[in-house]
Amino acid sequence: MDLVLILGLLLAALLVYTYLEQQKKAAAEQQAIDDRNNPDDKELRAKYQFTVRPENEKSIKIQKLYIYPMRGIMGIEVDAMKVSKFGIKYDREWAVYDKSKLGCITQAPEVKLTQLRQRIEKDLATKQKTLVISIIESHQGSAPAGLPLELRIPIRKNPTGKVIDTGKVQGIAEGEQFDEWFSKFLDKEVIVLRSAPGFKKGLPMNFMKWG
Repeated sequence: MDLVLILGLLLAALLVYTYLEQQKKAAAEQQAIDDRNNPDDKELRAKYQFTVRPENEKSIKIQKLYIYPMRGIMGIEVDAMKVSKFGIKYDREWAVYDKSKLGCITQAPEVKLTQLRQRIEKDLATKQKTLVISIIESHQGSAPAGLPLELRIPIRKNPTGKVIDTGKVQGIAEGEQFDEWFSKFLDKEVIVLRSAPGFKKGLPMNFMKWG
């Protein structure tokens, strides 16, 4: 074989190898940057085994966003969400539990929850946020006698108290006054828990199947 041809082939192979190594190095550097800038994203990808790199993912159009501060009650439409490794802020942070079995009460077994609505209010002067649970107008007349039509739960920045492990969730009791309101409304002994700081909320099953 002609020496010039051999040298040409070797040079071409060297150029291809050099290019591939540069691409590999650039990808590794970009991944390192992504990991530093998005540590939560890295953790999620490792946990749920996503195989598609961020730059290769297809864009999707989100029409509406909802959060469900109190489990089992109709959600709140929001413009944006704050997401961390602990989950979506204020989403499924509160729940009502059967006091004896510590089972989470949802709409499936307890249809009375469909008579409630929720919203988050913020006092502009004090910056204090409040989770407001209210009975819808069409059912206010049938509400238990003497029960306030609204329940206001202050959203504490640093919730403290006894941590209760239900077997699935670690929560902090919000207080007897909130337990009493829901107990009277549902006509059963219940407690209101908020996810304990540091507790990681699970992802919906349909999200876990993405990849």
